[in-house]
Amino acid sequence: MVFELYIDAEYENLYVATGENIIEIRDLNSLKPLKKLKIPVKGIIGAAVDSENRIWFIPNSLYGGDNSLYMISDMNDPNSIRKVKQYSMPASIDSLRISPWGQKILVADYGRHIVECISEEGELLGVLYFPYVSGVKWTIDERVIVSSGKFPKHTFLILITGALHN
Repeated sequence: MVFELYIDAEYENLYVATGENIIEIRDLNSLKPLKKLKIPVKGIIGAAVDSENRIWFIPNSLYGGDNSLYMISDMNDPNSIRKVKQYSMPASIDSLRISPWGQKILVADYGRHIVECISEEGELLGVLYFPYVSGVKWTIDERVIVSSGKFPKHTFLILITGALHN
């Protein structure tokens, strides 16, 4: 089963969250597997890469995870993880690696109805409140696309913000 995908266009890689304790790294052009990172955390539903090539990921309790935000400092050592923050029910993650206003991570928390923007050091930069947020992605011009869906009602909303310059 595949959960969230993260595209690293700079290095032409695709990061695939599997819902288990594995993040797959694939070639973006051929989709051939390049590496499987086995991580000592279950239920990974989303991953992103920051400007220092560190992997950030979120495990969700619906799939056996602990609802935290983690960072792997060394891609060659999947055990080099650090717990950065606790969430109620994380649903989505994305990163903005190249920006004149700094590198940032977005985390959508379905349980608290928020999207948090944090720095690559883990510092909170801003919060956007949005009902039942289920997905979040940066655009190239630093706007944020937020999707929302209340389960099992099948009600969906999409919001596109202005640029978030913190």
